[in-house]
Amino acid sequence: MSPEAQKYLDRFLSGKGNALHGHKTRFDAFHFCNDAYNANLCVELVISGKKTATCGLAYWYDTGEERIPEVGLLAVILDWQQNPSCLIEFISIDRCKFVDVTAEFAVMEGEGDRTLNWWRKAHWNFFKKELAILEKTPCENMELVLETFRLIDVNTR
Repeated sequence: MSPEAQKYLDRFLSGKGNALHGHKTRFDAFHFCNDAYNANLCVELVISGKKTATCGLAYWYDTGEERIPEVGLLAVILDWQQNPSCLIEFISIDRCKFVDVTAEFAVMEGEGDRTLNWWRKAHWNFFKKELAILEKTPCENMELVLETFRLIDVNTR
């Protein structure tokens, strides 16, 4: 975690978040997406309450490339420039195949026009790029980790 993200987290936990800190043992900091425009847009969507979910390829977690979030994890959401923007708490972690993602989940992701059709097109293209790095191709049965969260705090400093 960057020093700026750690300062934000510490400030939150020492103030109104002190009650949360007692039972939290793991914290994280990250940005959404793999480009500046979408990473910053997702921050805005989280802060506005439109984005309450995200997902990733199960491959990254299963291989140990990334550590899977757990219910109760507090995460500092960064903008593309690595500035801490807000704090979220994960409330559910599930797995499902790409083809089985629901329209309800697409709405919770909050991106685009919030339809399942838009979600499928955008995420297919995103996962296609991620898998190309591994010399793999996407398929409708690729397993995803679906994560829902709630906004805990917005960094106003």
